[in-house]
Amino acid sequence: MSNNSNILKQVRESYRFLFEYQTRMLNLMSYIEKRFALTYSGGHSKFSNPAPKNGKGSLDLWAWDWLNMYYYEFHFGFYNNQLTTISPQQISKDDDYYGFSVFLLSDDGYFQNHLDATTNVDRIKIESFKSVDESKTRLIFVASKNIWDISCWQMPKSGHTPQSDFITKDLHGKPFGENQVMVFKSFDLEHFFEEQNALHCLKEFERLCDLHSICFKVVDNQFETKAKNSF
Repeated sequence: MSNNSNILKQVRESYRFLFEYQTRMLNLMSYIEKRFALTYSGGHSKFSNPAPKNGKGSLDLWAWDWLNMYYYEFHFGFYNNQLTTISPQQISKDDDYYGFSVFLLSDDGYFQNHLDATTNVDRIKIESFKSVDESKTRLIFVASKNIWDISCWQMPKSGHTPQSDFITKDLHGKPFGENQVMVFKSFDLEHFFEEQNALHCLKEFERLCDLHSICFKVVDNQFETKAKNSF
């Protein structure tokens, strides 16, 4: 097999592997949604622009724009004290509300080497990332009470810098004022490949929420998962 043929074989293998990986991640998010009795409300690409669609886009866009799940926020919306879903327009200063997201960071190699970056240029120089062996794949859980401050995970854009606490700390709580707090907990993704370990991690996050009077709890009702080891 020629070198070019071998490269194209690797491309085919890589796309099929990514399909399997992303399918498992979607199954995992569905599991988290059920275990916390939440409602998924949409996602946000965090490393680059969303993938171009409907005839839009430019050939000058980064390849990352077509690989959104490299670093992605799965947002599970906002809730009142009864854990009923509310829209941002329904948020009232007179009532408590809570937010919940899970960030999939498939590769933290950029962040490990560029936490003090002030421009986004290095995101397209993958040789400047920390090596694959030295990097990690993480899930970062976020919950809040009466605040939702996206600057906590802001990418280097419009003068902002990546928030080192959000990326590097396994556990972090950030008070914003009276009765306002956000909590973050990071896990290596490998802990979620078996349901028993995954449930243990979710219980850890539940305890963190409880410590800060955030009302998200793991539901103990039994339900059938899609398949053994499906996430």
